This record gives sequence, structure tokens and C-alpha cells, in this order.
Amino acid sequence: MKYSRASKWVLVFMAFIFFIPFVVGNDTLFMTFGDYRNIDSIGWICYIDDMNNVKAAEIARFALSINFFSWIGLIVYITTMVSAEFHQGTIRASVVYGINRTKLFLSKLLVINVYFFILYYIVETALGLGLAWKYGFHYKGEEFLIFIGMVTLNMIAMIGMEAVAVLITVLVKNTGIVAALSCVYFFAGAITYPMVYENFQNQSVLLKAFCVMNPTTYMYNICGYRMTNGIVVGTIMYGMGACLVGIVLMHFALKRQEL
Repeated sequence: MKYSRASKWVLVFMAFIFFIPFVVGNDTLFMTFGDYRNIDSIGWICYIDDMNNVKAAEIARFALSINFFSWIGLIVYITTMVSAEFHQGTIRASVVYGINRTKLFLSKLLVINVYFFILYYIVETALGLGLAWKYGFHYKGEEFLIFIGMVTLNMIAMIGMEAVAVLITVLVKNTGIVAALSCVYFFAGAITYPMVYENFQNQSVLLKAFCVMNPTTYMYNICGYRMTNGIVVGTIMYGMGACLVGIVLMHFALKRQEL
């Protein structure tokens, strides 16, 4: 990973997206659904309603607005690194040294994730503090910790999506195909969920199931700074559930494959 071009490009990518919320201005909307003047909305929003009365939710939404790009960056980065394990033959080290290939694979994924999410937390923390400074806002009480909690929730949902992408990569071993399939699934949810958001309970079971299993459902709500118990619990269940299922299926896929 130290000598990987992909890892270097991730660093450049993170530095680039850091500046996006500073460039767009306080009256620019990325995407929003519902009433963006209160907490009960979904999507990305960069909007300060009253410059003399800036709210923690507005700063948080501004900082979280880059998450759309972070999700795409993670998908491309993780599929590139995983595919390289097979194309370069480094995964065969498990056979040479008699190491369980699943453990070896997971250890490498852990290192990759630590690297990516350290950068992710640095960018989000810097945005949370930098945007507050820009608009003269001062955090009170637990407001900044709540913001970090939303950043963490988004990370959990991202890991769930990543597990699905990694599983497909193990099966297909083609970065382009996996990234395309992951992005299609991602954008399908990005289009579908906003259409059914306000009348979600009256939708069909299949449509509800699709939204529940699609990461954009959680991303929209997290970026909209919606902190209901349902969103928090649902995000954790999705992230951990997708991760567990992905690891189990990946184990059996690696076990059956000839490397």
C-alpha cells in the first residue's frame, strides 16, 4: 500500500474535497429533500439561514456535504486495492507461508481501511472546525461530539457498502466492473429513496426492502443531520449486518477459489 499509486491519489482526493464546502458559498444547495430550514430533511445541504445566528446543524450539514464524494472515492479505492491482490499475485502468499487466506485478506483490508478513514476523519474534523471558524460559530456543550458521532455513523454505513463491493471484487476480480456495479446500485438508491421518502410507510414491501438494503438511505439521512433513534439503529444494523454477511460469503469464495 505504501508504494501504491491509488493510496497516493486518495491523499490528493481527500485534500481536494476538503475545499469544496469552502468554495460553494453559504447559499448553494447540493441536494435536499424536505424542509431544509429544520433538522427534518435529507440529502446534502450547504445553507446558512441567518448569518447572525448560525446553528450547529447548519455547520454539520455543510461539513457532511462532501460525503457523497467520499463514498465514491472509497468504492474506487477499495476495489482497486483488492483487485491488485489478485492481479499481482500477492494473495498467494497465504499458500506459500501456510497462512489462512481469509485472515491474510482481512488483515490487508484492515490496513487499507485504517488509512482511508484516518484521512476521512481528519478532513471531516477539519471541516467541522474550519467552517465554524469561517462563519463565526462556537460549539456549545456536546455539539461537536454529536457532529463526530454523525461522521462515525456515516463511516459505519460506508463499511457496509464496502463489504458488498469487496465481495463482488473477490468474485469478479475486475476493478472496472465492480466499481460500475457498485455505483449503479449506489445511484439507484440515490434516485429511489428521495422519491419515496415522504410516503415511505405506504410503499410496497419490495421497495422498502431495497431502500433498507441500500446505503444511500442512511447517507441521505446522516448528511441531512437527522438523529432519530431509527436512523442511528438502522445505520448500525445495516453497516454491521452487511459487513458480517460480506465477510462470511467472502470467506467461502476465497476458500473455493484457485489462486
